[in-house]
Amino acid sequence: MVAFLVALLACTGMNTAIEKGDNARPDVILVSIDTLRADHLSSYGHDRPTSPFLDGLAGTGTRFDHTRSNSPWTLPAHLTMLTGQLPMTHQVTDDHLALDPSVPILPEAMQKAGYATGASVATLYVSRKFGFDRGFDFFDDHGIQTEKQNLKGEVVAPDVIAAAVEWIEGLPEGKPFFLFLHFYDVHYHYDPPPPFDTKFDRAPAKTDRKFRNYAAHKKKPLTEEQKAHQLAQYDESIAYVDDQLRQLHAKLADAGRKQRWVVTADHGEEYSERGSWGHAHTLYAEQLRVPLIVSGEGLPEGKVVKEAVGIQDIASTIASWVDQPMPESDGIDLNPAMAGAPVPSRPFPAE
Repeated sequence: MVAFLVALLACTGMNTAIEKGDNARPDVILVSIDTLRADHLSSYGHDRPTSPFLDGLAGTGTRFDHTRSNSPWTLPAHLTMLTGQLPMTHQVTDDHLALDPSVPILPEAMQKAGYATGASVATLYVSRKFGFDRGFDFFDDHGIQTEKQNLKGEVVAPDVIAAAVEWIEGLPEGKPFFLFLHFYDVHYHYDPPPPFDTKFDRAPAKTDRKFRNYAAHKKKPLTEEQKAHQLAQYDESIAYVDDQLRQLHAKLADAGRKQRWVVTADHGEEYSERGSWGHAHTLYAEQLRVPLIVSGEGLPEGKVVKEAVGIQDIASTIASWVDQPMPESDGIDLNPAMAGAPVPSRPFPAE
């Protein structure tokens, strides 16, 4: 039976293996983990082992210690990430707006450099509805078209990665790719599957969900025990996504593909540190300080940049790798900082 299936695949031209890439042009994987605050990664000082894979990337690359998002919610932050423009420039600050077709965007720059471009995303606010599909040869927003669908959080990390891998398997040998991955698992409801759901605390219960809503928390704040459990579930969700990324990295490495990774988030999450809960309500560091880890083939190793940077710097940094500057960007190229140069002083929100 096995021999028959192999012969059938050969006859039909089907190929489920990942081909080798271009050693001179490493693949670029940009990862956004929705709602991930920096201080809940082990490499940023968290006391739980939430992120062994990401910590490994940080150790072999550059960790930016103080990276700021420009927005406490998903839509404007991600457009800044992919255009380099601050919200006052790209002007998509509400969900009745979409990106103007004239605004330069990172995947178009990667296309011009000869890269295949693909994206797999897990939320309405990073979907084609708002113009995020521009410049991508492959774009999968998993059919999320309404806010009700979005809040269910049904598109989980394996779905995001499976769609991306299927696309990669169809690329010809020697073709480098730019891949944008967006994960929603760290966004409430914080429900990772076993065994991650008991990694740091008891398994979640249906009654926990009433505590995850901002309005409910303001009406009846959580007890310390309830808050501790929510934080444990949040950390378990981080560990789950971290493990999924580890598996993707290994799969690409096993195929002999050279890789560069950029891992960040759109915003963080508050847990009543200053009386608020969730995100999109305040501009404190719990919501605006996000991780930024840049690591991979040919990049500096073991670096920590202490100066403040922003997610508006990501597009220019990646585009510089392929000699495609981002016009009209509000960000800067961070490659000099990774090599040890000082970061130019710019205004950022205070903690």
